This record gives sequence, structure tokens and C-alpha cells, in this order.
Amino acid sequence: MPLSQLASYYRAADVHLLASSGEGFGLPTLQAASAGAVPMAGDYSASHELTQGHGVPIRIAEWSENEFGIRRGFIDVDDAVAKLAMLYDDHELLAEHSRRSVQFAAAYDWNNILDQWDQFLRATARQDRRIARSQASQPLPAKLVSRYIPNVDGGTIKVNVVEHRFGHLESGFVADTMGQLSDVRIPAIQKSCEVAGLRVMRSPGYIGVAPGDEDIFTSLKAIFPILGGWTTVRTQLDAPASKSLKCVLIHRDEEARYDLAQSVLLLNVNGGFSEATVMDAALYGVPCIGTPRSAAQMTLWPELAVEDSVDALCLARTLFTNAARLRKYATQGRTNCLLHYSVSEQNAAEWLRQLHTANSNLAANQLG
Repeated sequence: MPLSQLASYYRAADVHLLASSGEGFGLPTLQAASAGAVPMAGDYSASHELTQGHGVPIRIAEWSENEFGIRRGFIDVDDAVAKLAMLYDDHELLAEHSRRSVQFAAAYDWNNILDQWDQFLRATARQDRRIARSQASQPLPAKLVSRYIPNVDGGTIKVNVVEHRFGHLESGFVADTMGQLSDVRIPAIQKSCEVAGLRVMRSPGYIGVAPGDEDIFTSLKAIFPILGGWTTVRTQLDAPASKSLKCVLIHRDEEARYDLAQSVLLLNVNGGFSEATVMDAALYGVPCIGTPRSAAQMTLWPELAVEDSVDALCLARTLFTNAARLRKYATQGRTNCLLHYSVSEQNAAEWLRQLHTANSNLAANQLG
């Protein structure tokens, strides 16, 4: 849209809310301020400077780190709502913040910025000493001389050739990000399952669904189509109607551990999973949204206890869109599990090895 139309939108607004997890500058915040829309943004990075004193900074509730090692801040939604309500209810306060915002933005007028750049560049140009950095020169191979240096009678030509190995720089970027999780991935995913030195990779969007919670999974999948899931059955006759759910045939609770270790979330609102499976989930770093009637649920994740499917759906959606919160509950569950229960990590790891071998052999037989 043209800048004039964009400016009209800003002028029509009372408040501009930017909920990004970090900004190098945050141009929309400044644009809004210049139009008199009170800027609201997370109290972190450049957004702190662009809201402090005239706008409304929002408290940071959780922290995450992306694959490049950059820390990200997730705003406190309740704090944002309270401050929006404050401005909505107090027209004089809103008008005062709007006036101060316009005054703040005026310092960033384009003509002022151009004058500063002009002064800076002129001052730099007057400096006698320059620092030049270049790669060490090397003689040009004879076979390339004719290609790069034309024949000029009575003159000389000097050519500098810089070599860039194809893919070398790019592979360095990839290597730096290996083993790190992105904080902008939706649905979010946490670190690999690690017990007794054994590591099992998570499957993106893979969740455990207790018998009776299939409808919650179906509603959640409508929001995040990438989701896949599994549930436990004692006989093939117990298989659910949903074809999106993998049936794990078990005779004892431990046989669900391999799929559990690959999961990112567990749904147990109807209490279809045993207390042992809920404890296994905690040990494997898999948060569980479950019934408050479960003693293990209330010990491990009381904040994730819900009474009905609507609350469970809202909570699952929140976790899948907030990597920091999902990973916080994964860590909390494991810490509480080791603190309150006598669990054997060696036993948990041994079961994973056995189940992995069994699944690998089954897959090989099916291919054969």
C-alpha cells in the first residue's frame, strides 16, 4: 500500500501494539508514534528505547533462544491487556501519551537524519588515515592471465581476483545452527529426549492422545494440519475412528515409551493414560495437558490441569505457539519427576533401546 494510505491507518488508530520477540529497530513503532498512535511493544531490545517515556512498554513473560543464539522475549499477554484497558479507560492519559509520542518521533525526521549522515560522512572523509583490509595478493595462474588481462601495448594492467569457494560460507552458517531449535517454528518443538545418555529425536507435531481425547486432537489438527498423533490400545478392536492417529498396541505401560519419547505433547484430559505413563512423559520431557483428578498431573504440571476439552484446546494452542513456554513445562515436568518419584533413568533408557530395535526389525520385515 502507498505510504500515504499507511499513514492514514496509523492516524486512525489510538494505539499500535507490536508483539514481536525482538527488534533491531522496529520501524512500525516509530511510524505509529509519528502519527500519534501510542506505541506498545515488548520491554526488550530496541522496542524498549522506542516506547520508554512516551509509549507503553510491555513486560516480558518468557525467554527463548533461536538457532543463531539470539535471545527472544515473549510478551506477557495479561500485562498487555491491562495496559490496553488502562489507555481505553483514561482518555486524558491516552492523549498525553499520544502528544509525547509525536514529540519523540520528531527527532527522527528524515531531514534531521540526512543532516547527521552528511556530517558523519564529511567528517570521515576528512580523516587522513584510512584502514583498508584486503586479502593477501597472490600471483594469477598463467592459464587465467589471458582470460582476465587483455593485451595492451605500452601499458600495464593490475587485476585482483578474489576466490570464493562455492558453498563454503553457506555451509558455515548451517554448521552454526546445527543442534539449535528455532523459536519461530509453529507448532513449537523442544529439545531431544535424553535419559541416561541416550538421545531420541522428537518428531515435529507428534503428540500422544489418551483414549477418549480424540476429539481434542481433531480440533487441534484443524489449527495445525501438520500434527500427527498416537494412542494406546489393548486390542486391535479398540482402534479409534481417526485415521490420523497411530495405534500403539500395548500389554503394559512401558511399551508406549518409544512413541512417548518422540512426542512434543501429551493429551490426557479424560484420564485415559495411566499414572505411570504421565510420569514417563515427565521423565522424557513431554508436557502433559491432563485431568486434575490425576495425582501425577497435579504434582508435575498443576498449571496444565484442565476440566474440559475447550480449555485443553486453548492451552495446547498456546504451547504450540510459544516455544519458551513449551520448553519451560518440559523442564519443569522432568525436574518434578526426579524430585517426587523414584524413577530409574537406566530402566527408561533400556526400554527405549528395546523398542527401537523392535520397531526397526518390524520396518525391515515390512520392506522385505
